[in-house]
Amino acid sequence: MDVAPPKAPPNPFNSPSFVIQNRRTSHDRQTRNDRPHRGPTSARLSGVYRRQRARAMVRRKSRRLVREKDLRLLGTLLKLEQHVPRRPKSDCSVGDFWLLSFENLRRHVEDSGGIVRCDYGAPARGTASVVVDIDAPRERVFAALTEPSQIDRWIGKGASIDLEVGGKRDYGWEGEGPVKILELVPNEKLSHDWKHGDEPESIVTWTLEDSGGGTRLHLVHSGFGDDRDTEDFRTGWLKHIIWMKSTIEKGEAWSAPELVSADWDEL
Repeated sequence: MDVAPPKAPPNPFNSPSFVIQNRRTSHDRQTRNDRPHRGPTSARLSGVYRRQRARAMVRRKSRRLVREKDLRLLGTLLKLEQHVPRRPKSDCSVGDFWLLSFENLRRHVEDSGGIVRCDYGAPARGTASVVVDIDAPRERVFAALTEPSQIDRWIGKGASIDLEVGGKRDYGWEGEGPVKILELVPNEKLSHDWKHGDEPESIVTWTLEDSGGGTRLHLVHSGFGDDRDTEDFRTGWLKHIIWMKSTIEKGEAWSAPELVSADWDEL
């Protein structure tokens, strides 16, 4: 009876998951004798060793054209898994927190700046507010808010929009999210309603203003009860807005971190 040979382990660098393009570090210059012994530390640094081999490969090809897949090997694949108990609906989403943190880490490693942090020292109640600076003019930020192809890169899944007061705004979330545009001032302000589960309808308002050659984006999500803990919305908006910021500042080269989750209600 023929036995099929075992499958080779998947190459993590071919995964669409979160990839950080790192600069050269002191780890890259380790010699064979400097490497740690096998064990947990070795596992954590395995990506560094793969990157060393990739760098050597690229150096050998320095006189030839280096293919895109070879350059991709110069990155680091970062994966995180956390088991989360079921929690109150209004608690900060752990999934959103980690996706925000992954993008902050990538921006830090790439020296991109513009890191956006959650401020848990200031409880969010009644209204969720976010202020973020984006290194682009208001016209580009407004386009990211209103063009379906751009919306799909940072928040939508088949977005559609009729850009007029009373027009449709849909992220493709199957009954959740925005429905109708309430106020519209091109390159300055956009306001729309918001539906979320069995909660009362609320309102999201985006305001753009010039700031140091770029744009300061203000988001206010209002219409909740005064005692409603809105940390879940604030963290979620921070995640989506830093993704929008990255799509604008980094262009087509940027791709979102990937979350694989069985149950969003538990995250």
